[in-house]
Amino acid sequence: MNNFVQRTITSLILFGGLIALVFYLPPIFLTTIIMVMFVLILTFEWPTLMRTMHWRALPITLFYLCVPIYCLISLLYASPRLLFFLICLVALFDTSAYIAGKLAGKHKMVPSISPGKSWEGFFGGFFVILMALIYCSCQPKNYFILFILACSISSLAFAGDLFESWLKRKAGVKNSGTLLPGHGGILDRIDGLLPVSILFFIFKNQLLSSFCL
Repeated sequence: MNNFVQRTITSLILFGGLIALVFYLPPIFLTTIIMVMFVLILTFEWPTLMRTMHWRALPITLFYLCVPIYCLISLLYASPRLLFFLICLVALFDTSAYIAGKLAGKHKMVPSISPGKSWEGFFGGFFVILMALIYCSCQPKNYFILFILACSISSLAFAGDLFESWLKRKAGVKNSGTLLPGHGGILDRIDGLLPVSILFFIFKNQLLSSFCL
């Protein structure tokens, strides 16, 4: 089974499970899943990525892992639909940036850290995010605010992905782990989600009042 098929099957299973957890089960179930993922990352993936970080390991663990995990769980209890919206937006950015980069990517962003990322991919992902925000907005549309929000989501998702790529390059590994077939490790799947969760946590009240969730 090639990597694309594995990646597609894994994504569909994860997405189906997410829908069940968010819309049909009490929040404690998804909270448990998030905490299990956190423990798995710390146990099986994080030691490899941190082996060259030395004193930097503690602040990186705190701000890149612990704070976002807290924000994700807080968002779940504030509004499961907002958490679902967050996850869908980040997944949409990742997928559209990947496709745009494959189809038209010529100008590399940071080739020394992540040779596959291009400006064309980034702006392709940003455009799709902007269209999604415009479509989901239920207030009189302030296009400037939506543009800023799309920029923020795209930039943070990209930064999270790039930071994990830097950690992997420093550690000399291709993936953070092997727990998710076709994707690598858990962190490979949620690297862009982590920093965006902080943005959504800070502005959760404004987001809930601005979008039809």
